[in-house]
Amino acid sequence: MAKKLCAAIALGAMLLCLATLSFAQATSESAVKGNLAGTVTDPSNAVIQGAQVTISGPIGEKTATTDAEGRFLFQVLIPGSYSVKIVKDGFKTSDIKSAQVLTGHTSNISVKLELGTSSTVVEVTAAAVGVDTTSTATSSNLTDNFYQAVPVGRGVTGLFYAAPGVASGGGTGTANPSISGGTGLENNYIADGVSITDGAFGGIGVYSRNYGSLSTGINLSFVKEVQVKSGGFEAQYGKSTGGIVQIVTKTGSNQFHGSVGGFFAPQSMEATRLQTDDFGAGGANERFNLQGKILHQSNYDVDTQVGGYVPGMKDHLFFFGAFNPQWNTDHDQFAQYRNPSDLGTAGLAGPTQTFLGNFDVPVRVYSYSGKVTYRLNDNHQFEASIFGDPTYGDQNANGVLGPQTASKTTFDKLQYGTRNFVVRYNGTLSPTWLFNASWSWGHNNLNDTPFSPGVSQILDYTQRTPCDLPGTPNGDCTAPTNKLRGQFTRQGLGYYENTTGENYGLNFDTQKAFNFLGQHTLGFGYRYDINHYDGTKLRTGSTIPVDQGVIDALLDPNTPGNGPIRAALAANGTNAAFQLRARGGDSCIESGSPNAAELYVTGLGAPGGPDACADGGIGVNLRQVRGEFGNLNFKTNSHYNTLFAQDSWSLNKYVTVSAGLRWEQQRLAGVNAHYTFTDNWSPRLGVSIDPWGNRKSKVYANFGRYTEALPLDMGIRSLSSEFDFADTNWVPPTDGAGHVVVDSDGVMDLSTLVGTQTPQANGGFIRSYNGGVAAQSSVAFAPQARSEYLDEFVAGFEHEFGNSGVIFTARYTDRRIKRIIEDLAALSPDAADAGLAQQYLIGNPSNTTDYFTNPIQNGYNAALGGSCPVTTPYDTLSFNGGITDSFGNSVTNTAGNDNMCVTPGPYSNGAFPGDPVADGVADGFVDPIRKYQAMEFEVNKSMSKGWLLRANYRIAKLLGNYEGSFRNDNGQVDPNISSLFDFTRGDWNLLGQQFTPGVLNTDVRHLVNGYVSYTFANHLKGLTVGSSVHFQTGIPINNLYAHPVYANAGEIPFCADETTNCTSARGALGRTKDYGQVDYHMDYPIRVTEGTRIRLGADLFNLANSKTLLRVDQNKQRTVGVLNSDFSKPTGVGPSAASGNANPGYLRPFYARFSVKFEF
Repeated sequence: MAKKLCAAIALGAMLLCLATLSFAQATSESAVKGNLAGTVTDPSNAVIQGAQVTISGPIGEKTATTDAEGRFLFQVLIPGSYSVKIVKDGFKTSDIKSAQVLTGHTSNISVKLELGTSSTVVEVTAAAVGVDTTSTATSSNLTDNFYQAVPVGRGVTGLFYAAPGVASGGGTGTANPSISGGTGLENNYIADGVSITDGAFGGIGVYSRNYGSLSTGINLSFVKEVQVKSGGFEAQYGKSTGGIVQIVTKTGSNQFHGSVGGFFAPQSMEATRLQTDDFGAGGANERFNLQGKILHQSNYDVDTQVGGYVPGMKDHLFFFGAFNPQWNTDHDQFAQYRNPSDLGTAGLAGPTQTFLGNFDVPVRVYSYSGKVTYRLNDNHQFEASIFGDPTYGDQNANGVLGPQTASKTTFDKLQYGTRNFVVRYNGTLSPTWLFNASWSWGHNNLNDTPFSPGVSQILDYTQRTPCDLPGTPNGDCTAPTNKLRGQFTRQGLGYYENTTGENYGLNFDTQKAFNFLGQHTLGFGYRYDINHYDGTKLRTGSTIPVDQGVIDALLDPNTPGNGPIRAALAANGTNAAFQLRARGGDSCIESGSPNAAELYVTGLGAPGGPDACADGGIGVNLRQVRGEFGNLNFKTNSHYNTLFAQDSWSLNKYVTVSAGLRWEQQRLAGVNAHYTFTDNWSPRLGVSIDPWGNRKSKVYANFGRYTEALPLDMGIRSLSSEFDFADTNWVPPTDGAGHVVVDSDGVMDLSTLVGTQTPQANGGFIRSYNGGVAAQSSVAFAPQARSEYLDEFVAGFEHEFGNSGVIFTARYTDRRIKRIIEDLAALSPDAADAGLAQQYLIGNPSNTTDYFTNPIQNGYNAALGGSCPVTTPYDTLSFNGGITDSFGNSVTNTAGNDNMCVTPGPYSNGAFPGDPVADGVADGFVDPIRKYQAMEFEVNKSMSKGWLLRANYRIAKLLGNYEGSFRNDNGQVDPNISSLFDFTRGDWNLLGQQFTPGVLNTDVRHLVNGYVSYTFANHLKGLTVGSSVHFQTGIPINNLYAHPVYANAGEIPFCADETTNCTSARGALGRTKDYGQVDYHMDYPIRVTEGTRIRLGADLFNLANSKTLLRVDQNKQRTVGVLNSDFSKPTGVGPSAASGNANPGYLRPFYARFSVKFEF
């Protein structure tokens, strides 16, 4: 690896030498700066050489002279509005008042000088932005002129959706959209050159395993411009298989300016929401498992900002500062359960509450931003920027499960946010040589404080099946009409993480120009990123001590390697999270068993029921489903090196060729292991043709390869130790007579639990095991495991109509995943169910992958009297009742066999079945597929002559069997280590159509956005009115069964008829409803003095008050063998002002926001 790194550095040094002889447009610095170019002609359209061009912008003036082609170019400009003055003897002076410079974009203007004297000045209205004929990138630049004139939310992430190719990411929240087919955790977010991408998961700002998207890292008040790049990335851009979002904050200027204002969106200005808990209420089709309600949300914020220059340092030292405190609140109603909770011990009076009532969940955000710019002279500029958003939530309800609770012991208090800093230098070493350097630091944190740290989490499953669900009758119901609670959070917050992330970035790039068979612009850059993500994994409740007998039962003292694990369990005990499950037999008092543990639950305990007891109670036990006893602290890091070289070659005024090459290397490390992904080469090639050479049109094509930057979740879960306690059944604490002890709120005190199988007089001991200890120090990497990447092809056409500034764009995009990185194991579900242990590797699954020794499975038909053909099969690897699917149905393979056994090892390669040793036979995986194809059409006009327009339409298909870094089917937040490739296909098809390609979960076929705004110049001078329209078609609805081994819901797609006989089961149940909304904006300035005014504003959202159903429950089962009574019913709570707005059930109804600002 060291040799390869040295070779890459040598290559970089060579390119750096070449760069001293050349000049490049596209560098890393273009992430926060823009360019202004133009052509000057005379009345006959002949080019004018030697015209003096002077631009005046936020921090002073710059001057250039047109070349032999009549062209001029100003580079590395602060985004904003510039005036342009062009002077040439024999012609009138041309004065352009407002030419817009955009981030990462070359704005073009064409100026025709009139004959006359230079003392005569002609004012010209510039074509607002123009066509960038030198670029093949796909990007949308959304400036403050745009977002201040149209209705958008106050959060910066709402702007992302104005760009074509951007759709909801589903479970990743509104802040993390799907861009060009990627999941919401595959984007690269950059603000002022600082990475604000969460290091562990890939979301924006602070992203949590438990809570999803929490903090964006930046507020709209500070934003000068947002650029959304959805394709055609130049070589300096990478670390994304989705989109790249670049945010530029505001800068000071030679004019003092500022404002103080307030924005108000009270709950009284929101119409009544539709709620999933109200669906079919009182009828046979009502929801069984209730979720609670967010009745309304309210948002208030104060916006203060000021910018200008330091007195005595005009044209040299500039500043900008802003502070934007926000108060956001969810007004919740907890789930109104239709029956009281347990009746306490022995049927005596106990807790009877059905819900906690209404409750406000407030969040306070103290966003700030500051920037200092020092312009030493025209050739040297320094800049420093800082921004952050510390956030405080005093009473978060029930963690990730929200208002689905009946106990305040599930509440917690959150503090989170980001802090970011960058310093940069931009230097013009000669008229044809630029050099840029920057250093950045980004910090994020999440501190989670439970209200009841000593209370263990219990999810109550005793009432999880309704009395009258077809196919799953509940024999414990006292009457078919009983309204049980369903599954709910009984107590305790459960699992939570406290984390800290730090990322450091160092960047250098240089660029120079030369002429050789045309004009070349060649550049070279290097960037080094260090990312740290550290934290602690915790669970509420007391640590449970474990005695030696249990340790010996779970971990054989004679097995090599068990020593450290046994010692950790003895020293640490285990934390735990539980399910309360009904269990009859010896859990009833009349059995006389020490395992007796009864509860008295309204509606349960029917005589003769499977879990009912003689006295009307039901027998219960606690099933421990989670628990860790190893090192709960994790420290992970990533070192990322990038080199790029790119040449933009303008053969003439008609043709530009852009060629680039990007090299990337990432070292990923956890507590116990590390791995380096080396030699990731990403070529980029684009061609742009200006058919008439007038910078009004272009036809272009681009090819790019994009490599994923792995988030550090892999370092936490797979490269660090994780010791998981056994899946265990416990007898709950009792009163000694077999009655479970609960307090007046129904809370069980589990602090008396003892990890022993010796019966205790008051319960609280282990009765049995469902599985063993899972202990791993780390997951190994497969030989020559490589980074994930995709290939993209883009072709398009762009044209500006005259000098109107109206630009039409049409393009086709084709993206295809070529290689993924995932954790994987060799076993099929049938082999795993037979008893073989999974052994994992991290590698690149495909149809030809050979990492493991395949188990030799011997099928036979037990129903016809067949038996295992192997005399001594491995362990007892045969199924007692035949192989069954996720719902307990007997299944056969293509040979008609209903059972199988496994031949014991060692095999011919010396390994045992399932070992991570290649055996010359493909393991049985499939090729991962994600194919995104889209046609996009845009009509855009930046603000000029009082109006702007932005409209786009996308028709697209997103097909495959691999969604990406986030799974919307089972909601798994484990980038690159999901459960998707934990098993091979097998012979009995227990994974249904999991690997069969079809429409993926965020596939939106048609997507329309439209924004228009007009500012009155005469009557009602200054009044701005704007409107927006959004429409999109629905997303696929699946028929998802539970995993046959893991038993997790939402894993396995089946056809609508519960078979695998359809072409693809993905989207087998159709799509959700199409939806849209129309919004309105208005603001009006009232002049106070010459330089001050008061601006009144209003934004009205969803004028038609549409409340479209957005999401239905796609889980056919809640676990293996248990039907979901809420299948195909509405699901989801929200949207929310206090969390990430992940997957609300219904479209938010009409709501309004008002503002008043004092501007100077």
